[in-house]
Amino acid sequence: HAQPKGEVFTFTVTDGQVTGAGIQLPSGEALQLPANPDVTFSLDGADILSQSSTDHGLQIARFSDTDADGLFEIVANARVITEAPSTDHPRPTLDVTLSADGTAPAEIVRTLRDGSEKVLLSSTVTNEQVSWSLQDGLLVQAVTTDSGQTHWGAYRDGNGDGLYTLVADGRGDMITVTGILWSICFKRISPQPGIGAARQRSTG
Repeated sequence: HAQPKGEVFTFTVTDGQVTGAGIQLPSGEALQLPANPDVTFSLDGADILSQSSTDHGLQIARFSDTDADGLFEIVANARVITEAPSTDHPRPTLDVTLSADGTAPAEIVRTLRDGSEKVLLSSTVTNEQVSWSLQDGLLVQAVTTDSGQTHWGAYRDGNGDGLYTLVADGRGDMITVTGILWSICFKRISPQPGIGAARQRSTG
């Protein structure tokens, strides 16, 4: 058994339901985690998903038993933001021009806090470690680090004005949250004050 890289967990599953969770200490001793009404566990194939509420949305983690020894490690996690952007809690917003057929982003510009603009994607600006795609109406940025880890961000255009606001981010497998993003009734997302509100561009 390979030495775990992080915390190791155990789960009890009864009749298709996760009925208990524990954590294994480096000494090998297993401690049962107390029940927490703010944390729910569910099965996703052979994996376990946890979901907990935060002040601004949800935290989700995927646990996987990669070598079938009954011990689970966190292989992906995500933050899903359900509150609307505000001056107190600003979020990254991207001005996106789609391709002619509307199936992919052609140009992506981010307005920084000082009002300046940074082009993230265009016909002349690319990054081999960053990919952009449209998935189920979400603009998804995937960044692959030098160590091979994947970090991603999902952006949503809540009112069809071409401005996409960050609604989720995380590392690992995005399948963890894709369905949850659309099962939540998001508040209407409007441009943040000073972010893209007065910007108009020709799409050619």
